[in-house]
Amino acid sequence: KSRLVNQDCKKGFILDGFPRTIEQMKALERITNIDLVVNFIMPEDIIIQKTIARRVCEKCGELYNIADIKRGKLHLPPISPKKSGICDKCGGRLVKRPDDNEKTVKARIKIYRQQSEPLLKYYEQKKMLKSINIIGAPQEMLPIILAEIIKKIRTIKPLKEKSEKYFSSINIILMSLLMWIGIAPQADTFLHNPLSILKQLIALTILFTATHFIGYMIAF
Repeated sequence: KSRLVNQDCKKGFILDGFPRTIEQMKALERITNIDLVVNFIMPEDIIIQKTIARRVCEKCGELYNIADIKRGKLHLPPISPKKSGICDKCGGRLVKRPDDNEKTVKARIKIYRQQSEPLLKYYEQKKMLKSINIIGAPQEMLPIILAEIIKKIRTIKPLKEKSEKYFSSINIILMSLLMWIGIAPQADTFLHNPLSILKQLIALTILFTATHFIGYMIAF
């Protein structure tokens, strides 16, 4: 919550791997609104192969991957250092994390199925979900992912303009009502006849409801 109030988040932000549970999703909705949820799809056995093949620099944490996976149109080439076992960034030694093993990865996938997968149905019902099949290297997939984000942004902008138009019409309605209220007290019947006051209030309520509905229809 404290991070999202920073200036660099004013025009938007990306949450990586969050929320992971229904509880986290509910907490997030109390903090901010989300426009798009991108779900990356990859066969389970390939996820296991890629995770087991991950290597990390023990000094700076830079990630590499030694697996070269080809299956039909899918090709996930290795992310290799220039010198085997040595980090290009800092010269540190590349190591395999102790938890990057098949047993641990399968346990993570099981937890994902139980805790995170239900979120996909929720976001799909809200028309916020976009699933993308991962079939290539990061440099190949990045333009595809960015295109989906840009497409979503282009749909959000017209809705924002409609909302501004709608609230502008509401402002006009409220100004009209204020003018009406300001003029009404000048009538003697309004000041001295309680029944007239009640009629005026009923008329005001009907007027506000009708104009509110008209303003909504104009905007949307």
